[in-house]
Amino acid sequence: MSIAALTGDDRLVAAHDAAVHAALSHLEQHAIVTRQRGAEGEYLWRQGDGMTAAVFRHTTSRNADPQLHSHCVIANVTRDPETGAWRSLDSRELYAAQAEANAIYMNTLAHGAREAGYTVDWAINDKGHPSFELREVPESLREAWSSRKAEIDAALEARGLSRATASADEKQVATLATRAPKTVEDRAALAADWRITAREHGFEPEQRPQGRVLEAAA
Repeated sequence: MSIAALTGDDRLVAAHDAAVHAALSHLEQHAIVTRQRGAEGEYLWRQGDGMTAAVFRHTTSRNADPQLHSHCVIANVTRDPETGAWRSLDSRELYAAQAEANAIYMNTLAHGAREAGYTVDWAINDKGHPSFELREVPESLREAWSSRKAEIDAALEARGLSRATASADEKQVATLATRAPKTVEDRAALAADWRITAREHGFEPEQRPQGRVLEAAA
């Protein structure tokens, strides 16, 4: 999805933003909980009144491959709807809701891609989560821009492991061990290079499928 979005189809960037918004809205409605002591010392849980979050959209992996993603930072504060006081969150609720939020993000994003005219092929990724690819993007191009995956796979293989056999902790170690420092890229030049590479693999960014125009969530 990142390839089609970042080589020129802004409709998919809008679909990504809308999917992030949908996931955060779900968390705000169902996972923003505050915990406090009652009159007799017992714990009381209340749904918080509102959530404060900052969203930072990024467009590259650390290896400068196209990778559309957003980092969402949720402030550890919400308003108590009964007293009006500001209180910290019970983060366990947010942690427990991660899988739900991810599923909402993926389904909303897939819907946006289909609305834009793409064909969505679902699969289970190496983390055991539902994911999808766009059929219109050649497999050779996806492999060419999966350098981080190749680095992590090589690090696991050096230890006699694979994504199928490694534990979550072992995958995390391989990820951190191969992580390059962040660099500042010339975005315009990078986008131009991406379009050239896409054409070399038979993907024409300008020949996007026809669908309705998508607008980013407010």
